[in-house]
Amino acid sequence: MLTRQIVLASVRSVEKIMNEDFPDYRNYLREEFLKRLAKNSSYSLRAFAQNVGLAPSRVSLIFNQRQGLSKAKALAIGKKLGFESRFLNYFVLLVEARHARSKVQRQLALKKLRQNVKSLKRYQSVTEDIFRSISDWWHLAILEMGNLQDFDGDMIKIAELLNIDLKLVTDAVDRLERLSFVERIGGKIKICKSKITTTENVPSAAIRSFHQQILTKAQSAIEGQNVAERNITTMVLPMDIGRIDSLVSLITEFKDKIYDEVQTHEHKSDVYALGVQLFRLTNKEIR
Repeated sequence: MLTRQIVLASVRSVEKIMNEDFPDYRNYLREEFLKRLAKNSSYSLRAFAQNVGLAPSRVSLIFNQRQGLSKAKALAIGKKLGFESRFLNYFVLLVEARHARSKVQRQLALKKLRQNVKSLKRYQSVTEDIFRSISDWWHLAILEMGNLQDFDGDMIKIAELLNIDLKLVTDAVDRLERLSFVERIGGKIKICKSKITTTENVPSAAIRSFHQQILTKAQSAIEGQNVAERNITTMVLPMDIGRIDSLVSLITEFKDKIYDEVQTHEHKSDVYALGVQLFRLTNKEIR
């Protein structure tokens, strides 16, 4: 069934839509080159070409819009430049929507691109330095409590609902207020921003600590919550480690669908944590 985006593409060409509604992916490559040049005045187009695995002449042609990229090459370049997974997916879709061989492929890439932009806009990205100060799990829980139907901002009630000490709540609120995530009004708080995301695929002690805390909470839920309140499942799969990116993309799509679903809930009564774990069980050193 054709989506509204694909119907639109039949009225306005995909190329016209891309030119009018989306940035040229080459802009991001130029920005990355200029960023590196600013840090090192001796950095050159030849060095950049070597970094992305292309000939200098090819990079020049791409910058001048005389050549494009394939989906595979865009993915490889994005990885070499260290693009985070969400942005990497966005970058590859920008390329595919312009240069895919068939019209159908370009239209489908455009559809995914619109969905991807919607996903990116849902969350406010924070730096690792900021996240480090609010990485304990109750900070994000407090922010999400602002979306509950009966939330009144009372900090004593927050401590009771989260089963943590009131001092932890007040300290957390102090940090969140300094970051403009909440506003304190007497003994109560008002949530200003709740949806945040962090860097991805970058080693971070703060992010590791957060995930470890959530996994510990999940272990407690196995024993402390009945099966009608929680769902914890595990899949054990044989897979090609070289194709993990495709699974990560599916997980991202799944999380976005979950987000859309909970927005339709009229009575938000509780804060939940959804964790999806994908990790290797086998020892890669033994083959």
